[in-house]
Amino acid sequence: MKVVKKYYGVYDLSGDLVFVGRTQLEVGNYLEVNDATVFRTLRAGRRNVANHIVIKYDTEKELKKKIKVEKTYPKFRDPKDTRFKRMYLAYDLNAELDFERPLFMNEMCEKLGVHKDTVLDAVVKNHLANKHIIRVARSQTRFPKKLSPHCKEFKVFKYNRKGELVAWYTTMSVASRLTGIKYDIIRNCIVKHVSTHEKYYFTDHIPLVGYKKITVKFKARKKPVVVYVSQAGKREKMSLSKACTYIGTTYTTLKQKISQEPRLLYKGYLIELVSA
Repeated sequence: MKVVKKYYGVYDLSGDLVFVGRTQLEVGNYLEVNDATVFRTLRAGRRNVANHIVIKYDTEKELKKKIKVEKTYPKFRDPKDTRFKRMYLAYDLNAELDFERPLFMNEMCEKLGVHKDTVLDAVVKNHLANKHIIRVARSQTRFPKKLSPHCKEFKVFKYNRKGELVAWYTTMSVASRLTGIKYDIIRNCIVKHVSTHEKYYFTDHIPLVGYKKITVKFKARKKPVVVYVSQAGKREKMSLSKACTYIGTTYTTLKQKISQEPRLLYKGYLIELVSA
């Protein structure tokens, strides 16, 4: 039996067509959500999925380049001048709510010190505006104090050694700046899927469910070889590499000798293995 595929138009919040898929799986992959989420949303008669609007068409000719988007942002009375305004929610790079306030667009631009287009891109395209994530309240009562890690802005996630989600960040650069951990450590962790950091594991992907605790992988840290070096009644504890410089030999030679005999005389020095 031949399966008839539909056309699914994906629009941003300004009503512009950004993607066309033939299946709900393709739409889900584009929006980075489960295809079951797309299926349940459309079956319930809704269209909003992951800050986008999804519309099903029977033929390609029915696809529209632009649709009219209904304004669903409620207005709130400003206690200072009693005028009705949009409620803007600004979150910092730690995903925590910095401020919530009824403002006109020009007041929001002045508050952040940015241009109007920057604020619009932050709301519609999930861009940052002066190190802030911007939302416009769609509910009269719901103002989240912390954004979910599944928000599209977040690309880097930090877990501890137990696999517990600790924090999430917009980019690797932001993660490095906020945590003080070197950028190369975070990048190598994401690329190689193993952490060289003592405490934290970074990843650029978390599952849709069960994301609060995942399996993490840390690179085993080799303990340095430590020896005692004695001569003329003077006994010093040092690493094997330092002992090579102190005695005047190569690391390979001394390591081979100490592995064969934990206590030996070499070049007039008494060398004793402490740990490996």
